[in-house]
Amino acid sequence: DELLDMPNPELRRYLKANRMSAKDEKALKEARRRKKNREYAKKARSKRLAKQSDIRATHSSVKSENERLRGEVATLKAANSTLASKMDRLQAFLTQHLGPEKANRAVVKLEL
Repeated sequence: DELLDMPNPELRRYLKANRMSAKDEKALKEARRRKKNREYAKKARSKRLAKQSDIRATHSSVKSENERLRGEVATLKAANSTLASKMDRLQAFLTQHLGPEKANRAVVKLEL
């Protein structure tokens, strides 16, 4: 197990000093490669899970902001509707009391 964790330069020196059979050396190298692959896979899974967590947090934040903005849009639509009906009543009042031509001129001035 110590040989699996040994840095490459040290391992090369060790293998040079302590002759191993080609079969044992090949098995050692494969075991080291498998161990490194497991470590890389573990690190990749960890990164992927962290990224997913960040995406979920962002999604939640954006969803909340979207709901807030939808509420704001509904409020503004209601206010716009109220103002439009007031404008219609005012225009009807002006038309009734001033006549259509003067009422239209007065409304144009109000819109500016």
